[in-house]
Amino acid sequence: MIKKMILLALSGLLFCISTTHGALTFKEIRTASDRVIVAFFTSDTVDLTEVDTGDLSQWKINGQPPLGIHRYAMQADACDHHVYLETMPLKEGTTYRVESPYGTKEFTFWERTIFCESIKTNQVGYSALSKMRYANFAIWLGTGGAVKIEGDLPVYEVFHANSGEVVASGRLKETGEDASSGDFVYRIDLSSVPEGGPYRIAVKGFGCSYPFGVGGDFSKMLAYTIFRAQYLQRCGCPIHEPDIRKNPCHTLIYDVDGPIGEANIDVTGTERTFRCYGGYHDAGDADRRAYHMANPLINLMIYEAFPEYFTDGQYRIPGDFTEDYRILNYENGIPDLIDEAEWGTLAWEYLQNEDGSIHFGTET
Repeated sequence: MIKKMILLALSGLLFCISTTHGALTFKEIRTASDRVIVAFFTSDTVDLTEVDTGDLSQWKINGQPPLGIHRYAMQADACDHHVYLETMPLKEGTTYRVESPYGTKEFTFWERTIFCESIKTNQVGYSALSKMRYANFAIWLGTGGAVKIEGDLPVYEVFHANSGEVVASGRLKETGEDASSGDFVYRIDLSSVPEGGPYRIAVKGFGCSYPFGVGGDFSKMLAYTIFRAQYLQRCGCPIHEPDIRKNPCHTLIYDVDGPIGEANIDVTGTERTFRCYGGYHDAGDADRRAYHMANPLINLMIYEAFPEYFTDGQYRIPGDFTEDYRILNYENGIPDLIDEAEWGTLAWEYLQNEDGSIHFGTET
């Protein structure tokens, strides 16, 4: 994510060092709406109740208790905590002091610099070839639920993060309730934003988005990020950059008969065992399924159509391995797209029996 800011942004940055309370760190201040400040904490402990919001008097904004308090926690390296503090409408250029049982932070509210969680953009960028590009805007306060904007909808502007030049502007457009997310959604039209970037979206009185771009190098980064996500989902393989695991995972397989696709399998520990490498984790678990073969098929189809776009070392994925799949190098003279397709099919070599039959997959 591009993190470059103009000098004006400096006054909107938090100007005290992150406060640490044991394993809990008061990381930064954000916003969720024009009258909700977000105290964002990180922790190396997985405890969703680690941040206590039960006593409203322990939380203050400029010396006064917030008008309301809500919370949300999620497991994420190891745990993130969002505390939503309701207050009066935020004023541009005003300094606020947020006190918590876990430390204090001050910030000056500038809508062009403070991150607003409610602005939801593509994290890397958008294709310049797309005729429809947009960001969503939805206020969600954890235990406070989804919030609908009352009165006139706010205006927004899209500006270049380096120069500050405004390249597009408009007003939020209501699209309504989204059953899948539980949000009440508004839309920000980005179709007129020119190719380039990085850009940010500033919603008047609310805050701004993370930076993003359109086309060019941003499209290349988008392709890089999406493709490399396949490597990060590999099963039976060390994952580096980032360092997710040093050793191959889920390699010991118990040979169990059961209904195809059944996730609940009884293992006694007396079954024949064998080693298996290859394939992917799927949907947050570590099963390998026959329908995962769609991944290598699509990779090979893309390569067949556009071979000139793909090279070795392009996506920084492993090239060669030892016999037990420790990484030897990252280049082997084969385009990375082909290497990834090979990894997607590798598991089925190990899942084939001596009589030629093939297991449907594995379950963890």
